[in-house]
Amino acid sequence: DEIEWPALVLLHMLVEIGQKKGLGDLWPLDASFRTPDFSIGLIVWLGWDTDNTDIDLHVVEPSGNEVYYSNKRSKIGGHLSKDFTQGYGPEVYLLKAPPAGTYTVKAKYYSSSQQSALTGATSAVVWSLHGGDDPELNFDAIRLDRNKEMMEVSKVHVAKAACDAEILLKFTDSDGDEIVLKREGSCVNEYVNRKLEIRGMKKFFIDSKRRVYQDDTGHGKFRADEDLAALVAKRDRLLGRRAGSRLSAAGCPTM
Repeated sequence: DEIEWPALVLLHMLVEIGQKKGLGDLWPLDASFRTPDFSIGLIVWLGWDTDNTDIDLHVVEPSGNEVYYSNKRSKIGGHLSKDFTQGYGPEVYLLKAPPAGTYTVKAKYYSSSQQSALTGATSAVVWSLHGGDDPELNFDAIRLDRNKEMMEVSKVHVAKAACDAEILLKFTDSDGDEIVLKREGSCVNEYVNRKLEIRGMKKFFIDSKRRVYQDDTGHGKFRADEDLAALVAKRDRLLGRRAGSRLSAAGCPTM
């Protein structure tokens, strides 16, 4: 049970890579299994090579909060998959819009049901992907052979933007208009052809399937060559909310 959502996450990632390589839409399943505006800020994946073994994934977030089988969700949106106590995993940590800071990845050899001490040891492989404009992929392998043994595997560093004003989303739509979303102070503002059009915007939806967008005042179409996966990732990082949620304009000065 629950192997399905880690598998679907991996499938979304592979299809996205294919699209970026110009291979077209490679989605092999029914469309109902597909997530609109899919994007990943940080994923950590743990698997191991010994059956009847329980290896636990622990991720310590920048605040010091530790996500693991007894604390599977965090305030910043971190989510851990099912705790597999038999088989080969995987256990997966997923975070859509990771705040800046250091994420410490650990693996714990919780228990083994192997009959022989010679087969009680296990090799674990952990890979992590930090997405965004400059994605970073890391692989690490460790050997665990003692019950309750905890080992630090790696650290993932998420950089902080130089300043809020530099966090922006920019594209040219099918009408030739340059659209820029920029965080300025407590507001997210929209500029069209360098002219301020929306101050303190409340929504910005991206429909990747139809290749259209919608803001507070209207909608438009993306050009065929626009990388929507990258735009969705930037939108989520800029707004700090999950796709489709509304924004608060509180504290934004009126025009």
